[in-house]
Amino acid sequence: MKKKTYLITVFILIIFNSLRANNNNEELINLQIRKLKYILEVAQKFHKDSIDIINACDNAFMKLLNSFDPNSEYYPKSIMAKINERNQGVTVGIGIDFAYLNDSITIVSIAKSSPAEEMNLNIGDKILEIEGQDIKNLKREEILNLINGDTNTILNIKIKKFWDDEVKTFSFSRKKYESYSINSYFMLNKEVAYVSLNRFSDLLSKEFKKVAEIFAKSNAKKIILDLRGNMGGYLGRAVEIADYFLKKPHNICTTLSKNEQFREVFNATDGQVFENLPLIVLVDSNSASGSEVIAASIQDNDRGLIIGMPTYGKATAQKMYNMIDSTAFRITVAEYITPLGRKIHKDKKQVKIDFDELNSNNINKQVLEEIVNKYGGKPTVDIYTTPKGRILFSFGGIYPDIYVKTDSVTPLTTVLRKRGIYLEWALNYLKNEQQSFFKKYKSFEKYLDSFVINDSLLNNFREYSLKKKVWNDDMFLKDKELIKNHLKSVIAYIVWGPNESSRISIELDIFVKTALENFDEAEKLFKN
Repeated sequence: MKKKTYLITVFILIIFNSLRANNNNEELINLQIRKLKYILEVAQKFHKDSIDIINACDNAFMKLLNSFDPNSEYYPKSIMAKINERNQGVTVGIGIDFAYLNDSITIVSIAKSSPAEEMNLNIGDKILEIEGQDIKNLKREEILNLINGDTNTILNIKIKKFWDDEVKTFSFSRKKYESYSINSYFMLNKEVAYVSLNRFSDLLSKEFKKVAEIFAKSNAKKIILDLRGNMGGYLGRAVEIADYFLKKPHNICTTLSKNEQFREVFNATDGQVFENLPLIVLVDSNSASGSEVIAASIQDNDRGLIIGMPTYGKATAQKMYNMIDSTAFRITVAEYITPLGRKIHKDKKQVKIDFDELNSNNINKQVLEEIVNKYGGKPTVDIYTTPKGRILFSFGGIYPDIYVKTDSVTPLTTVLRKRGIYLEWALNYLKNEQQSFFKKYKSFEKYLDSFVINDSLLNNFREYSLKKKVWNDDMFLKDKELIKNHLKSVIAYIVWGPNESSRISIELDIFVKTALENFDEAEKLFKN
């Protein structure tokens, strides 16, 4: 029997050219709405498969927003909740993260002020069951779905405690807790204060004020502000942090927009605690948006030194619009410029610089070589002069006054970290040595000053790693000091937390080392 083939053709007549000619945007928008509705109706009726209308529209809206510019985005309901948590600095849950270590699902971080901290959970505790369900064969996403939930709902977890192996079921009430924007802060020595920010959330002002008060009581005389890896957040919070270091009437940044409501000039005010301290700001290729606003305002006003790597080059402002179904979208409404008028936002089409023509401007050759390696060509570069005669230029992103490149490490160090072997070994070491360890190191300061990863411990770590089939003696010799430092840092992380861990890991940080070596220059720039 001959098979019949059907071709269904539907014509829709749309008066389109006349609308374009009239340039009537409202009618054009209404037309596109009708077209979308018609497409969905036809697909729902005639497509061979059932249509997921919500998913189809989510995908369409994402592509629509991205067609305007890379930073205009649509957020489905599931993603929007995470965006709100990040920007507001508030998270809902119990405050744990976990990893698969030694074939066990092990808690590897506990958030401050979270239900997990209140219940005295520890790093190293093993999760056995969630709501009576054995989870050892579940994937990470499946476990997260069991842990996550709405505010004030109850979660029961069976846990094997790390220090004494007691098995106990904990009943948690999921709640909102603050998710901190400050990674770590401490005095590097008697004079130099160090603070690292991971984002500019709505709660950062309150956090930073407390840190500023602590540093003031510690009689800090110099400060390092670490913005490496900080991709931004609320512009207003970034401006507030910049204001801690700048005096009136210095400009922090200006926003340019076709709409008057989004045009703003942000200037410093007087009376902030760090206005008279020599300052160094650390940046890298993942410092973006608000981080770049701060770095540029410090650099343009000759307030301090910028040390590190060229920044990301994202300097546009977005406004978020929420919709009735808990989805949202953001639109780029403005662009920041620096106090000298430099554009931070990077044109992705930019190509290589011929830096010979810029040598007369005394621009750092290492910075220019980085540009040459990354791009290609010979574009025009705008040159700017600071009030104290320093030469800056505008090429997308902020280029440091002193260029630092991250030290390369061998694959051994990378694999040890990714496989969690540092943490596994440290947990094993502490479990076996806990009585003698805590008898000897009753405080972090004692540990910091006197604990040493000696050859015996290194050999023990080598044997442990070999059992995991991860080791290379040649690579170990190259990274030996880094591995020793990381082992000491991880032990501190388990016992005392991330802030104390950072105090150790920072000892071999080339960026911080460079900063400490250049404070005389930062002070001279500030005072002259």
